[in-house]
Amino acid sequence: MVSLKDKIFKSKDTQEKDLYIKRLEDKIKELRSVIDKVPGNFYWKDLDGKYLGCNDSVIESLTHIPLKNDVKLNSSSDIVGKNNYDLFEDDFHADVLAANDNLVMSTGEEQVFVESFSNRVGGSQYWLSKKAPHVNELGETVGLIGSAHDITIQKKLEKELKIALEKSKSDAKAKEDFIDSLSHDIRTPLAGIIGLIEYLEKNTKGMPDINEKTKILNEATKSFLNFFNEILATVEDVDVNENKNKHTLVNLKELIAEFENIYRPAITNKNLEFNVKLDKKIAAHVEVRKEIVVKIITNLIGNAIKFTEKGRINFSINSSDSPGYIEIIVSDTGIGIAPENIEKLFDRFTRNFSNRIDYKGTGLGLYMVNKYVDSISGTLHVESELGVGTSFKVVFPVKYKPPVNEVVTVSNSLKLNDDDYDKCSAIPEKNILIIEDNDLAAFALDNMIKEFKHKTTIASTAAQAIEELKNNSYDLIFLDQDLPDANGVDLITDIRAIIGSYDLPIIILSGHIGRNLQAKLKNIKCQGLFVKPMQVEHLVKILNKYLVKSGVV
Repeated sequence: MVSLKDKIFKSKDTQEKDLYIKRLEDKIKELRSVIDKVPGNFYWKDLDGKYLGCNDSVIESLTHIPLKNDVKLNSSSDIVGKNNYDLFEDDFHADVLAANDNLVMSTGEEQVFVESFSNRVGGSQYWLSKKAPHVNELGETVGLIGSAHDITIQKKLEKELKIALEKSKSDAKAKEDFIDSLSHDIRTPLAGIIGLIEYLEKNTKGMPDINEKTKILNEATKSFLNFFNEILATVEDVDVNENKNKHTLVNLKELIAEFENIYRPAITNKNLEFNVKLDKKIAAHVEVRKEIVVKIITNLIGNAIKFTEKGRINFSINSSDSPGYIEIIVSDTGIGIAPENIEKLFDRFTRNFSNRIDYKGTGLGLYMVNKYVDSISGTLHVESELGVGTSFKVVFPVKYKPPVNEVVTVSNSLKLNDDDYDKCSAIPEKNILIIEDNDLAAFALDNMIKEFKHKTTIASTAAQAIEELKNNSYDLIFLDQDLPDANGVDLITDIRAIIGSYDLPIIILSGHIGRNLQAKLKNIKCQGLFVKPMQVEHLVKILNKYLVKSGVV
């Protein structure tokens, strides 16, 4: 079959050829513009370690590091043809980078490094760097492709968190607020990064070179997310026997939906099935130590994702044969565990038994799960077969209670059908206000909404949002919980006062849905609370629910 490109270039129509070339040039410019705005550095080099190209972030980062006097880097084109020894004032940095580059190209294997540099003000900068060999069509290594995220702040946080933890042992509320803030500040830009990656993947299918770099960027984002999760786990890793009798009322349907929303993107990205089930025989609301139950589920699902390369992951909450008890089951079709190793599974610092270096971890996850289960008077059962998969079952007591002052719905199931999309696409054009101070997160949400042909306005502060609402009318508002000049809860009260109505749907977006936030929302009119990052399935359900069912259409 003759391609459109071949038809055009065999044609004698010069105007048609020029138009085709112009479209290609415009597409390349558009993609280059998007790549340059993506946070984090990525670059590509030849076998001699000379740069062949990079994004703008690389150039900006190098301005903070002492360079040789004759080096002038005004744009990404200025770095082409230079190696690390041509750039750095200190050959030691060049030696370290060269050694890392050579390791990747000589072994032909991807590698992850933490690379540090002295900056111009006498401090240090740290980068989480992932490098992969660049292979041509013949399978020959012709260079490398690298990406890096600045983790200097995270390194400082590691030290600061140890001090903060000691100070906050006697103040559980202060600690939870800190975790909420940290989680939000990381997941908000991450939502934007994911949105941009999805945009790039969608628009680079016919451009293998750029698509390959997009994949590297995607892997770097995963590395950063894993790094963040380890920090967050360290922050939350308290003595599980503290506040032993503190139980809270939990909506099991919302709990299981929240975990589905958080983990389905990562599981789908590995081409795995994710089956989620809530036993209909269980009462909707139970009293449990929610923070402990959440940690148990988080560790078990995280383990299943790590050790499963094909097949499926199942997550269910079931009734138990013992009255007053429920069961949480997480199973996978992963690598499995040999019978002789199951007893050692819950020992502190015991890592996986596969001897594969790509299964990294601290060796504390299942040790902590066992400790958490003991703290809620539960039992933990494991069934596993090497090469077939593993199943964890947690059984623990609960108290069944009716709901009290339940106002907020936390996330919904991601399962959609064609009718959901058709209904959403049929909604006439509406005015939607996005109140979000993070440019990347706003960009990602704005692009998703525009796919359904709605008009959007972005306000980056509470003050801008108030002005917009005074001068314009909107059909739906997406509101970030943490703005530079206000928090979402307080702003909702101001918005309701300005518009004089409780009918306008307001959806709060937050990087972390903690008890404090849910408690505050019980006393105000808020239609929904969603954990970031927003997925298109979330958006479809929101638009269908609040622009159709609420009578806006």
